[in-house]
Amino acid sequence: LEAFRFDSIEDFDHCFAGTTGIEEWLPVFVDALGSAAMDGVEWAALRLAVSEQAIRLHEDLDRPDQDLLTKLRLALAQSHFDLGNIELAERWFSAAARESSQPELCYLACAHAFLAKTAWRHSTKAEVAARRGLKSARPGQRTDLLNVLIGVCDAAGRTDEMAALRQQLAVDQAMAPPTAASARAA
Repeated sequence: LEAFRFDSIEDFDHCFAGTTGIEEWLPVFVDALGSAAMDGVEWAALRLAVSEQAIRLHEDLDRPDQDLLTKLRLALAQSHFDLGNIELAERWFSAAARESSQPELCYLACAHAFLAKTAWRHSTKAEVAARRGLKSARPGQRTDLLNVLIGVCDAAGRTDEMAALRQQLAVDQAMAPPTAASARAA
């Protein structure tokens, strides 16, 4: 943005004459950079730089979009993770969870990050993140977190705990709000 002499996100939005705003395309762009990061760390570094600058600019708005900030913080955390900055990644995942209206999704993203990368596979940290997410998740919205924990317990051979988690999963799925597809089927 500085290269084009924009002082604020609002200045940038004016270039599009109200047809689209940065809040609409920025998350898509950051996600695309995340997908590209699978092919090389230079994309993760670019995603990190874009996310950092977007967070700084967006936080300066009179009424920043908290959902967009959460997405940017998660992108920043994942970029740090992809670059091997695990401690920074954990801090950003935590910051995203603290500021989010849905902290359980931030903890789920953190748990997945720890399970996804072979080089940094760390089931204990994934388990901690998933358990933190369960504390903030509402009944009926805990399925993904419980599945992470079931997988961790299965890999560790903790069959009794896995069975208890499967029971919780069944209860949680029974409490889940109906989806449009399930409502049509009924």
